[in-house]
Amino acid sequence: MLECKSPDGRHRLVIDHTRFELHEGERLVAKGELPQPPHDVHVLTGGAGAVLFEKDGNEGFGDTLAFLGADGKLRWKLSLEEAIPGGSGGAERRESERPARPPCLLWWSAWWVDEPRGTAVLVARNGTLADIDLRTGKSTMPAKDVILRAFDLEWARYDALRVAIELQPEGLREAAGKVLADRSLAPYTCLLAAVAVETAGGERVPREAWDAVLAGGDTDAARNAIAFAGSRIAEVDLVVRTALRKDVFAHYAVTALEERKAVGELAGLLTHGSIDRNVRDSVARALGRQAPEKALEAIDKEMEDANAEEGGALLNAAIATGAPDLERRLQHHEATLLKILDKETGDVAWLAGYFKGRPTSEAVKPLAKALARHKGDPGMRKKLIGALKPCSGEDFGDDADLWVKALAERR
Repeated sequence: MLECKSPDGRHRLVIDHTRFELHEGERLVAKGELPQPPHDVHVLTGGAGAVLFEKDGNEGFGDTLAFLGADGKLRWKLSLEEAIPGGSGGAERRESERPARPPCLLWWSAWWVDEPRGTAVLVARNGTLADIDLRTGKSTMPAKDVILRAFDLEWARYDALRVAIELQPEGLREAAGKVLADRSLAPYTCLLAAVAVETAGGERVPREAWDAVLAGGDTDAARNAIAFAGSRIAEVDLVVRTALRKDVFAHYAVTALEERKAVGELAGLLTHGSIDRNVRDSVARALGRQAPEKALEAIDKEMEDANAEEGGALLNAAIATGAPDLERRLQHHEATLLKILDKETGDVAWLAGYFKGRPTSEAVKPLAKALARHKGDPGMRKKLIGALKPCSGEDFGDDADLWVKALAERR
């Protein structure tokens, strides 16, 4: 179900797959069936209709843009090749998950409706622009200043800033500076405006603009702003600091570091004592895709002094890299893990999880000793028994005393 309202809030379009209803307030104005479900919709102010957008172009069929009139009838519709002058705008093929369907063309970077000009603007991944007249459906290639004009449109400003940072239209620094001066805007919008100023040769992004997004709450726009801005700002320390947080923003900071190929910073985060264990896995995967050997070197060094929690987390991070020669390195470190497990009195949950996923008979004795130490802790007991079952090939149920006794007799 997709429900979109006009900027003035008076009109709305409700779409259930291909069935639609167009409303003015509570009054039903029109209803009918669309040829395909759209990805996004812009309902025009004043009830003049709606623009329907589909981001995944299909080879040979399907609409990229269509105009639905206030009477519920399609005025015009354009395929991807018709919507973008000169073709599909540098699209990439993506094989369909359904064998009977042709591949999708990944071409889309952004789109918006410029109501004052009466056009819809499409931006392809390679920077190609298209300006579609809403009255006629005619597509032309505009100058880049259409991007800057969209800074004045509340519904288009965020995407227009992102596109402007990529395409650097003339006059960006001044136009973005005006946006940045408007303190009534959302923090994530101000952050993108600050990035636009910096990339156009102005002052660096101020720390307070970055921190305001983090303090403003977890929203899709805020997350994406951190990932996008973090991959472009000069002050990489802001991104590294965010990756050490204990919330979802940390993962988006890691995404930004990977995009900017910040191998040194990622390697430092991988073994940082304050990093969240789940974020560490994200760092390991990112570093493994770019410099797997460097990731494993950092893990090797940290394993020398690791405790139970750190050791398990580091080995899971090593697995996450998917690096070559991984099996040999894991076997080398398992001896260290077994020693930790044999003596550790703290949280051994990560080690239990590791040996559950990579069972070995060598882990049975230290796991049994850990179970004897932790049998009064229901959560830890469950994890240790979960590891003992594949490592020992036995199943004595969930009774910790029975496990300890049976394994002692087996020795």
